[in-house]
Amino acid sequence: MSSFKLFAGLAGCVLAVAGLPGCYVSTEPLPPPGGTPVPAAQTGTVTVSWTVAGSHSPPACSQFGADDIELVITDRANRPVTTVSAPCTDFSLRVPLPPGNYEALATLIDTRSTAMSTSLPLHDIAIVPASDLTIDIDFPSTSKL
Repeated sequence: MSSFKLFAGLAGCVLAVAGLPGCYVSTEPLPPPGGTPVPAAQTGTVTVSWTVAGSHSPPACSQFGADDIELVITDRANRPVTTVSAPCTDFSLRVPLPPGNYEALATLIDTRSTAMSTSLPLHDIAIVPASDLTIDIDFPSTSKL
């Protein structure tokens, strides 16, 4: 076989393979499950700090039978935005949110997500980019279920 025929055959194979769809590698990070995150510069945060019967003492949570606090955040049309929770004994919870106006319900819950307190409404949560809004609440002894 002449070297010209060998080269022509090899070149033909290379060109044929080059035209086929192949593997594509991207170095761009994949968005997390659940959608594209809002860049940090475009978000603000709300920090909810709480007391239980006027106390930051862990035994106050135990007296309510509360293990966690659950914060259900909705938009002004009452559509769910997010639900977050933290241990009752943390006495503070920070939530990043896109700019906008929100409402929330804060409830002390047990390990089975059963309400151990009445829900406290949080109104007029106005989130501004790159800022933190702090809201202080108290679960009075009368809110215990």
